[in-house]
Amino acid sequence: ILSEHLSLYKKAALEISKDEDLSRFLAVLCRGLKDREFHKSDMDEFSAPSKVGDFAYEMLTALAIASEAEMCHNLLLERNVPQEYIEQLMKVPEEGIPWFEKRNGRPGYALLGWNQRAIDGNLYTIGRLEIEIDHKFSGNAKIFRNKNGETVALAHELTVHKSGIALGCKYFEDEEGSYTPTVTETDEYWSGNPLNDAGLVENRTVKLDKKDWELVLEKGDLAVNLHIPSGGGLTPQIVDETIEKIKEFMSKYYPDYAYKAFVCYSWLIDAQLIELLGEQANISKFCNRFKRVTIKSSGMSVFPFVFLKSAANVVFSELPENTSLERALKKHYLDGKAIYETCGYFF
Repeated sequence: ILSEHLSLYKKAALEISKDEDLSRFLAVLCRGLKDREFHKSDMDEFSAPSKVGDFAYEMLTALAIASEAEMCHNLLLERNVPQEYIEQLMKVPEEGIPWFEKRNGRPGYALLGWNQRAIDGNLYTIGRLEIEIDHKFSGNAKIFRNKNGETVALAHELTVHKSGIALGCKYFEDEEGSYTPTVTETDEYWSGNPLNDAGLVENRTVKLDKKDWELVLEKGDLAVNLHIPSGGGLTPQIVDETIEKIKEFMSKYYPDYAYKAFVCYSWLIDAQLIELLGEQANISKFCNRFKRVTIKSSGMSVFPFVFLKSAANVVFSELPENTSLERALKKHYLDGKAIYETCGYFF
């Protein structure tokens, strides 16, 4: 399974074996990763020992994730997914090496926590997108639909800036005028603050009569979480075909997974991109597939994905302008604005 970088793994194993502390740490980490009941919460708190430029340290988690290979393979066999997907997932953990090298210019490993989704058989690449299973919708909103198929989202337990964006987003940290709308339910209706097309909360309330509207999605509901791997196009045709393949996959291999919606949490969902790139851009068309809910965002996630630069060290004026996307984003940030990670959903 280590078909691309086996020599790096062997070299790392040799280097780590010379350091007793690192060897002990690796042994404990490998043991901890076998405990799948607690690994999710553990990963949220975990950080590997770091020594910039030290090969043994920077490859430590590569050996840890390799230790999970047999466990992952057995789990996938039990799920009865096709062999092509088993082979796909068994290669996913190794992808942390090129990801690290592309951003740091030297061998190393990243994505230990992220790739635990693959180890558990919850992350598949289907067509142009990745899907994450065993996911619960985390947007702070309740979504309602009427008999005509129209939807309305009401903000729920979300603290928002007076402008309507989630409080704490870059440039919107001022608490003056902020408030926390919640949805009120009676025997006859639901009421609350609606979200506009950009996913921002409006400073007004609406009532939805229960005779005409039903609750179809809320925080905690099962969903299929979509991720957008780098590379490749996002033409409407490719995305349409991918969504159909995903539906078929879920129906055939996860018939008991009662998901209520497709969701995505990404800077690619920010409605500002449509204005920056134009309605006809493929990114804009992808963005327009989703209804939106504002979430607290650093506003900096475009940099590692678009510019391959750490958000911590980025200098806006020094950003490249090789593509229309790079040029638009650079100007946007130089103008004192940001692109925000946004919660998106569709049915």
